[in-house]
Amino acid sequence: MKTNGLTLLAVDDELGILKLLKEVFEPRGWTVITTPTGDSVKRILGKNKVDLILLDIKLPDSSGFDILKEIKANTPSTPVIIYTACGYEDDLVKKAIQLGAIGYVSKTVSIRELIEAVDNAGLKYIE
Repeated sequence: MKTNGLTLLAVDDELGILKLLKEVFEPRGWTVITTPTGDSVKRILGKNKVDLILLDIKLPDSSGFDILKEIKANTPSTPVIIYTACGYEDDLVKKAIQLGAIGYVSKTVSIRELIEAVDNAGLKYIE
């Protein structure tokens, strides 16, 4: 799926993951903005139209769940997928969905599965 004009915000403290996400999604038509900290998310959302957010749970300066709550309070229509190394622990998945995430993807999935999750979000949630 080519997504020309859509912007993906990737929030992860692992710089290698951020680089990989740019390499994977920019050729698919996404504009990819990356940040390694939760503190910068509010600033980025204030300056950019973001169509989808990939958000890690464990960040050095804040909890991804706290960031998710803030995103949903300020821009409730922005879809968020939790993308984390925590695995598919039932309580984490449940909490993410309850807080407003549209999906939960483990970093252990294949790139193909991650692309599918993002593309599906692009089709379903982004007008």
